[in-house]
Amino acid sequence: MHGRAVRPALIGSMINKASLLEGACSLFAAIIAPSTNAHIADELLHFVVQDDGFKTLIEAGEKTGGALASHDSLTQLSERIVEHTGVAASATRKLSGVIGATVLGVLKRYFTQHNGNVGQLPTRLGHQLPIVRANMTDAFAHALGLGSVGAFLAGVVSRLKAVLSHLDHPVAQQAAAFPIQTGHGNGCRGRRNKGKEQQEGVNVGCERGRSRAVCGAGGARRLA
Repeated sequence: MHGRAVRPALIGSMINKASLLEGACSLFAAIIAPSTNAHIADELLHFVVQDDGFKTLIEAGEKTGGALASHDSLTQLSERIVEHTGVAASATRKLSGVIGATVLGVLKRYFTQHNGNVGQLPTRLGHQLPIVRANMTDAFAHALGLGSVGAFLAGVVSRLKAVLSHLDHPVAQQAAAFPIQTGHGNGCRGRRNKGKEQQEGVNVGCERGRSRAVCGAGGARRLA
């Protein structure tokens, strides 16, 4: 029950984060970070059966937790899991971290294989909304600060669209199942910025109009 219930909750938290421009940028930076293992899903069995590997897996979960939700939200999520399962809070927190690290790794692998950039992130996460709708509980949603599942779903789609309208989106055809209106022209447009840091060949520099908010919408060439 733990994994099946927590994964959609963590995905919901990621979707919520990506529904704000700065959140989408910081989430994408966490996804493409060198510390994120793009092959973690394939290596889980090895990690579990090897003592050193299991320690590495737990550490990866601890490092990535903050990319998905705040410390307090993750603590409250663990408490809700305890109420539903009776498993110790420390264990549920570690397992939630492993699930979160795995989700980030899967996303990194996707962006690696598709030469992805931050402009694809809102659409990619938007495609996960049916999973969230079908599996996330109100108790877990409230723990993560999302409100009720219904209220969250009612508002997050328009916010994702607004974020996407501010980002370059070179693969608009992939949004067919998640319709987006683009080209508002009044916010942050992705552009190359040679003065900004690059992570694994991905230019993550983008400036949002007068606010000068760094948002990571540079065109991705390659993810190593």
